[in-house]
Amino acid sequence: MEAGNVKEKALSDDSKFPDSITLVTYNVDGLEPDKLKQRFQSVIDILTTIKPDIILLQEVVDAHMDLIEKELAPHYHGKYQKLSLVIINSHLESLKEKFRQRKEQLTECLQKMERNLDQNTLVIFGGDLNIREYEVPKLRPEIKDAWIAGGSNEDTKYTWDCQKNRNKPHIPRSVRCRFDRVYFSGPYKRVDFSLAGNQIIPNKRCFPSDHFAVLCRFWDPSN
Repeated sequence: MEAGNVKEKALSDDSKFPDSITLVTYNVDGLEPDKLKQRFQSVIDILTTIKPDIILLQEVVDAHMDLIEKELAPHYHGKYQKLSLVIINSHLESLKEKFRQRKEQLTECLQKMERNLDQNTLVIFGGDLNIREYEVPKLRPEIKDAWIAGGSNEDTKYTWDCQKNRNKPHIPRSVRCRFDRVYFSGPYKRVDFSLAGNQIIPNKRCFPSDHFAVLCRFWDPSN
């Protein structure tokens, strides 16, 4: 199950865009039963601390829903006045050998982005995309990769990083992938890109997920 939501943001002037919009996308590894409750509580703690305007979650399971309804749902509605939003939350096919299915899914999502390109619309396509660099097609100039647009910092490149994150101990430490991505278009000219969920849970000796969360702050709108 994938979950996405948008927080209500009150604006005094509906003729302008919000100064900034924050987004978190996070594969919470809900298919892994080990420490499921404790790990997801840590995910909730991260989200309620950051308070992003938009949340995209992947691998959400039924056991997560009570916490989502209690801690997150009351704060998220989706009214942004002048700004229109199109949000595509995706978890594309995994495994290297499934590249054909993944390519079809990626193409479908990018085409949806292209159909909604507009200077007043923030279009976001994000999630655990499972894509390799050689699978990324040439993008239209209006569509930007948030990690690249945010400066291509090597410290924030890998979101599935088995060198740093040993939640999956059977995976070699050499495996480091940029699976979790955010593509965007619209009125915001700049983006700050960082990672969250990259600290071990105290007393649990594990991370909240085998993935790190991506945190984007879109700013400098073209009002």
